[in-house]
Amino acid sequence: MSGRKPWSALEGIPLRELLSELKGEDLDGVKSAMIARALASAVQGGEDWKQAQDACLAALASPHPPVRRAAAVCLGELAALRRRMDIAVVRQALTAACEDAAVADAAQTSLHALDRAAS
Repeated sequence: MSGRKPWSALEGIPLRELLSELKGEDLDGVKSAMIARALASAVQGGEDWKQAQDACLAALASPHPPVRRAAAVCLGELAALRRRMDIAVVRQALTAACEDAAVADAAQTSLHALDRAAS
């Protein structure tokens, strides 16, 4: 048996560690959903703003479209909840994500949320 953890053992692992565990692996819908739930939890207050933002930004660079989409949505939620964030960094990442056909609609929606929160 390899040294990798079974997926059930990943429940409750901090988001940053979970993202690290998943790098480069093929994700099925269940594994992608785990990351999406972890990102949403971080954004909704489970992590400090910087950790939540950085986790979403890292996930936005994932090779897996469902993970990128969840990250784009969660960055919009971070803005909508008016949690502290580095607006310039998030705006730049979401603008770049608008070029990604797999997440462009979610990134555009999140940019609108960011604009509303910043005004």
